[in-house]
Amino acid sequence: MKNLFAQEREWVKYWRERKKHDIHPLPRWRKRALSLPREQPIWALLFGRTTRIRSLQEQCPLFKLPVEIRVIIWEEVLGGHEIVIENWPIDPALQKRPENWWAVPRTCRRLYIETINMLYSNTHIHVVCDDRGHNTLTKFRKSVLPHRWDQIHSLSIEYRLTPIYKWKRKGCVSHKYWDGDMMGDDQWPGFCKTLQTLPNLRTWRLKVYDSRHWLNEERLMMLRGIRASGTLALCTSFLNEEEREIFETGDLRHISLTLHARIRRVGID
Repeated sequence: MKNLFAQEREWVKYWRERKKHDIHPLPRWRKRALSLPREQPIWALLFGRTTRIRSLQEQCPLFKLPVEIRVIIWEEVLGGHEIVIENWPIDPALQKRPENWWAVPRTCRRLYIETINMLYSNTHIHVVCDDRGHNTLTKFRKSVLPHRWDQIHSLSIEYRLTPIYKWKRKGCVSHKYWDGDMMGDDQWPGFCKTLQTLPNLRTWRLKVYDSRHWLNEERLMMLRGIRASGTLALCTSFLNEEEREIFETGDLRHISLTLHARIRRVGID
């Protein structure tokens, strides 16, 4: 009995910690992190007499280079990286040391203006969706500005279709049972519509873990609205040797699964 209550307390603690580190949407109003200094006191702002100093950093040798050369430098520094977005609380001790290439756009306002677009257009974004499907992708979309979302060029998603388990208590005894339904009827269409809102998407890769063959032809047809060309891989388990070999070689055209014929028929493969 004590072990049972201890497990429930651990679950409550876990979900509270996960909610604290959740992906939050953009606030309605926020202070700019790179605010420029004012010439006059802040009270003068009420009378409209405040002007701002805009420094172009002309004394910096880097900004004396032509714009074309600076763009090449920014692409070498910021391009080709991968950002993994996973709505999951992880112990800081288990995380690897963050890379310092994020510090470049945060150096000054001029660097931020010249490089912020490359963080979305030249970076591969990898999103790991949880048991509820599209929640992580939707939250990520709400956490960035609309024009930044439109600049995403490369995207890969892990979509884990795992059974939904619920707790049932009877007296002092509680047990976990399978609810039977993979997810709500509106979640997969909402996930596909979110992918369709990326106007500049060039490449995408969707990897679905579907152990109970929930994806049928009707649900696969919803992916046809994505403008960019991409690849879809279906996995029946996390440790299938054949699928692991296919993913390591990157050849997704010859994956042999029960839904492979349907994938080809709807024009995804």
